[in-house]
Amino acid sequence: MGYCVWADTNERNKVYHDGEWGVPVHDDRKMFEHLILECMQCGLSWDLMLKKREVFLSCFDGFDYDKIAEYGEADIRRIIDTENMIKSPRKVAAVINNARCFRKIQEEFGSFCDYIWEYSDNKTILYNGHNKAGGKIPVSNGLSKRISKDLKKRGFKYVGEVTIYSHLQACGIINDHDEDCPCFKRINKMHPTVNKHRDKPVPKKGYPGCPNLTDGRYCPEHQQKVNSNYEKYGWDKATKKRYGRAWKRIRDKYAAEHPFCELCFDRGIIVPTEEIYHKLPLSEGGTHDRSNLIAVCKSCYSTIHAKRGDYWGG
Repeated sequence: MGYCVWADTNERNKVYHDGEWGVPVHDDRKMFEHLILECMQCGLSWDLMLKKREVFLSCFDGFDYDKIAEYGEADIRRIIDTENMIKSPRKVAAVINNARCFRKIQEEFGSFCDYIWEYSDNKTILYNGHNKAGGKIPVSNGLSKRISKDLKKRGFKYVGEVTIYSHLQACGIINDHDEDCPCFKRINKMHPTVNKHRDKPVPKKGYPGCPNLTDGRYCPEHQQKVNSNYEKYGWDKATKKRYGRAWKRIRDKYAAEHPFCELCFDRGIIVPTEEIYHKLPLSEGGTHDRSNLIAVCKSCYSTIHAKRGDYWGG
């Protein structure tokens, strides 16, 4: 077994893939265990979560949400001080908070499983195109966004769209096994399924939310929107040069909300937040005056650094 590409990395992943991933879960304790692992995994690798699973099991009383909900500050310190435990007080506190919210959902819906399976009408979802060999599986979609939004309203933490999509895959609400993987057919036989068109993916973060933003280029649809808004941003439509008082006011507003490379912005290109690399002074005299710094992307930073021949820290 183990025909899904990611399952071949090591033995831990193979065992998890063949025995757990995608198997429909209708037990609240097991559901909470999956949720803990997904929350603790934020920013880390899944292989590390499987490696530390026994540590989590020991620290969190066998994933007993009733006991975890009663934890206090002393328990947080105890867990953090445990050998090989992830040293993140915020994540540990989030697990305790989520256990309390988990019980509130149980009180309202009878069980957490009843609550979350209601989103799929108690059926495993097979999204068209996900199970094809080489098919593109999103990291999140409209369903995970809706569930994430509701859980956050109910007080849950570390439950973003990406985390929830992974959780839906793990607990069998979404079957994203490759169609030639034995697990795909086995899971479909054990639980009712429903075929659905791809749910609308969640746009990547950035401005103005174009999911296909790469190297400063937009997809045609969003490029048209950018073109139609040049005047709003203070750009000249022909030369794409900044002009007028509107430029500074709008630039300052969007710089606070969405950090971008100001040199690219002058040319009508917005580089997303995660690509901002460094800050440089506007002057070319080698000054270390930090009162007039501008944010630049890695490409512009390399170009300026090569021309000036010296280094300014940001």
